[in-house]
Amino acid sequence: MRDLHVHMKFKVVIVISMFLLFASGCSNKDELDSLMKPPKLSASQSQISEIMAKFIPKDARLIIPSYGENQKSIEYIDIDGDKKDEAIIFFKEEGKQSYDSKIGFLILKQIKDMWTNEAYISEYGNSIESVTFKDADGDRKNEIILDYKMEGSTIENIGIYKENESDFKKIFSAPCSNFILEDLDMDGTMELIVFNDEKCTLYRGDKQGLSEKDEADFLVFEGCSIVVQAVNKSSKAIFVKSESFSEEITVKDNKLQIIEN
Repeated sequence: MRDLHVHMKFKVVIVISMFLLFASGCSNKDELDSLMKPPKLSASQSQISEIMAKFIPKDARLIIPSYGENQKSIEYIDIDGDKKDEAIIFFKEEGKQSYDSKIGFLILKQIKDMWTNEAYISEYGNSIESVTFKDADGDRKNEIILDYKMEGSTIENIGIYKENESDFKKIFSAPCSNFILEDLDMDGTMELIVFNDEKCTLYRGDKQGLSEKDEADFLVFEGCSIVVQAVNKSSKAIFVKSESFSEEITVKDNKLQIIEN
């Protein structure tokens, strides 16, 4: 119905525009023809379209992350800290079987007003749940945090991708039921908390990427709410709540501290 509505609206605009032209005494054929043509792509958009056609497989299609603050098929953000936005294009390659399908992204970089291919990343999966751009390892540059999963699976996967000279590499990967990336102890460096298999695991950035620092038993029930809130001026906590329980997770000296409320 939405497509029909847009199509009808477009027809109405054309009719009204033609009426105004004739009513004003204008009958220039070139002007009428220009109204009937679709809008032209800008030089930048045209370059992106050409690169997409060259590097993304023919059976791939653009997709939008299911939730989160970044829900576009093409995001423009400065990843490498050069004060110029890169274009990150999200896509899905359909496989013959659902388990053969892949999701991923293409990164385009601006060099002297021209878009060039920077990296092509793909993973086995059927959907991108969310995408986040944060400094996960403390190098003051944004990494790409991808949350994706296979069709029919309740377990998601987190992948973190970082610029490595002229390419991008995966610096972290793990299955998860949920994860939080926040500076919980407010020391200027992010902590990654991964929930999976009745445990929560703490990771922090270092020269090797992200390293495990601590692990604790922790069961996250389906339907729990997980939020991050400040508890004082120097720390934040993860609050996990359901109808029957409430627990608080904090980080101190690279150790997880779990408090039952």
